Amino acid sequence: MNDRYSFRARAKAGEWFYGDLLRDRKGVPFQIQYLGMFWGEPVAKQANIIPETVGQCTGLYDKNGKLIYEGDILSRSGKNYKKKYVVCWAEYYWTLRCESISESLLMNIGGINGQEIIGNIHDNPELVGDLP
Repeated sequence: MNDRYSFRARAKAGEWFYGDLLRDRKGVPFQIQYLGMFWGEPVAKQANIIPETVGQCTGLYDKNGKLIYEGDILSRSGKNYKKKYVVCWAEYYWTLRCESISESLLMNIGGINGQEIIGNIHDNPELVGDLP
């Protein structure tokens, strides 16, 4: 589905698009180029976006097979705990910011087993709570 796209962003009209990011001369993202249809044929289309909503794809999937993007909120539950994480980019690697503790966890393939996307920071800011 969207696993070949490296970014997602909300268009100014309000819907989410997945595709390649286009930047202006100053490096600010302003459009996302995505594959659309015209008379039954695939064509490249562009949507004007809200730059603050841009999230890069991690290339990793949650436990339900959904592709994980920067800004997603993940949940992991155990017998006696439930934790939420926000996916973010550190200098050289993807990390998870953990609710109620101020440590970053290196996000790797093994580190996301059991994680489930429960929203994102743009659509569901109430889920973030007091993350550091």
